[in-house]
Amino acid sequence: MSGEKENKDELDDQQMWNLLDGLKTPEPGSDMEIRFQGMLDHYKQTQLNKRSYWMELWTGTISIFNYRMQAQLAYSLILIAFSMAIGYSLSQNEAIKTDETEKLAVLANQVDEMRKMMVVSLLENPSPTERLRAVNYTGEMDGADRQVIAVLLSTLNGDPNVNVRLVTLDALAKFSDQPEVRAGLIKSIIGQESPLVQVAMANLMMRLQEKRSVTPFKKLLEQEALNNAVRIKIEHTIDKLII
Repeated sequence: MSGEKENKDELDDQQMWNLLDGLKTPEPGSDMEIRFQGMLDHYKQTQLNKRSYWMELWTGTISIFNYRMQAQLAYSLILIAFSMAIGYSLSQNEAIKTDETEKLAVLANQVDEMRKMMVVSLLENPSPTERLRAVNYTGEMDGADRQVIAVLLSTLNGDPNVNVRLVTLDALAKFSDQPEVRAGLIKSIIGQESPLVQVAMANLMMRLQEKRSVTPFKKLLEQEALNNAVRIKIEHTIDKLII
C-alpha cells in the first residue's frame, strides 16, 4: 500500500510540472515598464535627496567652522593691532610728559632765581613799601638759599621800619627748619627794641619750643627800659620753655 501511495505522489508532482511548463509566460506590458521606471526614478531621487541633505549639512558645518576660525583670526589681529597702538601711544605720552616735566622744572627754577634776585634788590630799596613787597616775594619761593636768608636776617636786625621787621620775622619763620635760620633768630632777640617785635619773637620761640632762646630772653629782662607788658610776656615764655 505504501508503495502505491508513493507512486501516486510522484505522478501528481510530474503532472504539476508538466502543467507549469505548458503555461505561457506573459510578455511585460508597456504600463509595467513605465511603472518600473517610475519606481526606479523615485528611488534614485530619494537617494539623491538623502545625499544632498547630508552634503548640505556637512558643507554648512564646514562653512560655520571656517567662519568662526576667520572671525577669531580677525579678532586676534585687531586685538594685537589695538594693543600695539595703545602701547605706542602710551610710550609717546610718557616721553611727552617727561619732556614737559623737565621743561616745567627748568622754568620753575628760573622763576625762583628771578624772585631771589628781586628780593635781594628790593630789600635795599629806600621805600618801606618796596621792602615789604620784597619780603612778601619770599612766601612764593620753594626755599631760601643762604644769600636770601642772610638778607632777611639783616633786614630783621637793622630795618628802621617796624612793619618791615615784623613781616620779615614771619618770612623767616617759614624757613625755621633750617639751622642757620634758628641760630639767626635766637641771636636777633637781644637786639630788638620794638615791643611789637619783642612780643612776636617770644610767640615764635614758644611755637618752635626753642629752649636756646631762654638765655637771650633773660638778658632782655635785664633792660630797665623794657616795656612792662613785654616783660610779663617774656617771663611767661621763659617759664613755659624751661618746664
